[in-house]
Amino acid sequence: MTLLLLPLAAAQSTVTIERLSAGHRTIATSIEIEAPPEAVWAVMTDFEAMPGWSSSLQSVEGELRDGGEVSVRFKPDPDKDRVNTYQHHLIYEEGVSFGWQGDVFAAGMTDNHRYRLVDLGDGRTRLEHSDEARGGMTWLLGGAVMKAFEGFCTSFNQELKERVESTWVPPEPEPELAPRPLSLGQLRAGLPTGTTIRLSLQPAGAPPTQELWEFVASDDAGTTIRSTSFDEAGEVVAGPEEARSSWEELWDHAAFPAAATTIEDEALELRLGSFDTHRYTVTRAGDEGATVVDRFWFAEALPGPPLRYVSEVDGEEVFRMEQLERGAP
Repeated sequence: MTLLLLPLAAAQSTVTIERLSAGHRTIATSIEIEAPPEAVWAVMTDFEAMPGWSSSLQSVEGELRDGGEVSVRFKPDPDKDRVNTYQHHLIYEEGVSFGWQGDVFAAGMTDNHRYRLVDLGDGRTRLEHSDEARGGMTWLLGGAVMKAFEGFCTSFNQELKERVESTWVPPEPEPELAPRPLSLGQLRAGLPTGTTIRLSLQPAGAPPTQELWEFVASDDAGTTIRSTSFDEAGEVVAGPEEARSSWEELWDHAAFPAAATTIEDEALELRLGSFDTHRYTVTRAGDEGATVVDRFWFAEALPGPPLRYVSEVDGEEVFRMEQLERGAP
C-alpha cells in the first residue's frame, strides 16, 4: 500500500509511505531548496551548528567517511530536551549524500536512513530524505513508526530549507565582457619559446625602470616567463625570476567589463615602430570616490601585452608602460 501526501505545496514538498510487507515499511520525502547543492550540503553537514535550527537530528560525530563508525544524536520529541544517541555505520558520498543502514534502533527494528541532494540546475536543489523500518516489531509497530518518521523527516526538510535560504547569499553574476583584443589562439601562436619583450615602466613621482620578459618555455598549455628588472643605469634591481602561467590566465588579463569599456582603433607611434592598434578605455571607481581610467593599446601584429598602458586617477597620469623592444626566436 502506498500513501502519497503533498503537505506543503508552497515548499514543493512530497511524502510517500509504503507498506512493502508486514515486516517492512518505507518513507520517502523530498523538498526543493532555492540554493545550489554545495550551499545545502554545507549547512546539512555543519553538525556543530545543527542544534540551532534542527528540532530532530542534532549531530553526527565520529568517522565522517563511508563505512565510518558514528554516533547519531537525535531528539525524539522536539518539545523536550531529551536527546538519544545511536551508534551507526555511516554511508557517505561527499557533497551528495549521507545516512546509515542495518543497525537496530528500537524493538529489534533496523532502519535505512538517507539524506541525498539532487542538483536541479539554476541554483536549485532537491533534498531526498528517506527512511525505512524492517524486521523486529515492524509488523506490529510499523504504522506508528512511519507516522513518527513522517514528522521527523518533513520538519527537518522544512527547517533545512528555511536555514539555507535565509543564510545563503547568491554570488554576484559575472559581468558581460567586452570582446578581447586577441583570440586565445593568436596569443598562444604569438609568444613562442625564445620571444623577448623589453618594457619601460614609469610610475608618477618615481624613477623609471625597465623589465625584460623572456618566454623560456612555451607549449600548448602555457608559458614560463623569466623577468628581470633594471634601473635607469641598466643595473639589475630584481630577478631574474621565473613564473609559469596558462594561456587562459594570460588571456584573462584583457577581460574587461563591457559596460565600462570603449574600444577604438588608433595608429600608434612608438620607439618599437608604427602599429595599428585597438585602444581599450576602461573606467572604474577607485579609492575614496576617485575615477580611474585605464587605457590599453593592443596590436594584432604583436600578440601579447599591450604596446602601451596608461592609468589615470581623476585625470592625472599615475602610471605608464610601453614596449621598447621585441625579439622573435
